[in-house]
Amino acid sequence: PSIRRRGKPSNGLSLRNTRGKQKGRLRDKRQFHNNGGIELDRIISIDYIKGMLYSVPAILLAITLHEFAHGYVSYRLGDPTPKREGRLTLNPLAHLDVVGTLCLLLFGMGWAKPVRINPGSYKNSRIGTMLVSLAGPLMNYLLAFLSLLVFGLSGLYGHGFGEWFSYLALINIGLGTFN
Repeated sequence: PSIRRRGKPSNGLSLRNTRGKQKGRLRDKRQFHNNGGIELDRIISIDYIKGMLYSVPAILLAITLHEFAHGYVSYRLGDPTPKREGRLTLNPLAHLDVVGTLCLLLFGMGWAKPVRINPGSYKNSRIGTMLVSLAGPLMNYLLAFLSLLVFGLSGLYGHGFGEWFSYLALINIGLGTFN
């Protein structure tokens, strides 16, 4: 008689007893748990935890400086709105949107609180708006360049902290490109 287990085995093994012979096959957990849910081996993986520990501070820094750059350029062009709303700060909590940050961490796509501006405060509203719009991505590209520079120098001198700068560079390139 054939014995089949219903449900998902916790260890990723699929065992089938056929006509007295026991057949055991090890299936890849990703294939076996192909239900669109979170994969247990991905959560428990040391590489995944290491990636999250590197990514979270890099994401916070990238988003904070990106939004700060928008607000700073707007303020320098004569708009008091970012200062009045408390957006001229390097405190990440002033720039993070809770839902957007969770989506970024869980799905790789997210958003921050947009910096409100008043283009009527600029001498030339069209050019001012363009400069404010470019400030965030340019800040990200500058951070990516500096991160890659530090990453390259850390490789020359053998420091272990350089890997974090590669994460910072990739996140900033992505944020600067897709903003």
